[in-house]
Amino acid sequence: MKKTILLSIVILFLLASCNLTVGPPQTEAPTQPVTVIEQTATVQPTAEIIPVPTETSTPIEVTLPPPALPVCSAEMSLTGCEIPAAREFDRFCVRENPYTLYAFPPGITVEAVTPNFSCRDEGIRKENQQYSCTGTPGYTFRARVCNPACIAPVNQESEQCPRGYGVNTLNNCCVPVQNSVNGCVEINLQVGRCGG
Repeated sequence: MKKTILLSIVILFLLASCNLTVGPPQTEAPTQPVTVIEQTATVQPTAEIIPVPTETSTPIEVTLPPPALPVCSAEMSLTGCEIPAAREFDRFCVRENPYTLYAFPPGITVEAVTPNFSCRDEGIRKENQQYSCTGTPGYTFRARVCNPACIAPVNQESEQCPRGYGVNTLNNCCVPVQNSVNGCVEINLQVGRCGG
């Protein structure tokens, strides 16, 4: 009997290892035709988040134009001295040509810049530099009046001033470049009329 039990265990062991089943034969179920339905699956791409390297921001240096400066008053156009003041001294006519005699401080020079007008240095009289000016009767004209002792500290044209103007560095304002050369300014003078 021991042999029979031992033999049964060995057979079971062999059957188990061969994947054989012990028992009544199994019958297969009748086969039916099977319909296979094929489906086509649409594969949606998946969005993959890829980190984008970011640049480190560098501050941008912006250079702004300098602030605009005001235009100098006549008194500020020359620095270190007073603006030459014209004082009408006399009006007279020579051969029906009108003249106006102007008195300025000594050392001042006067030059008419308006066409058809002229000024002549009459020398120093009564402690004044005198100029006689003539031109179209009854009209005002422009004259360049200079004091060689005064030189306006003017930088040439600047972004801070309108076109044609420079910076008067002592007064921090704008003066016309052509009017401020070598201590000169342009002023209005007038010629009188002859006769009644």
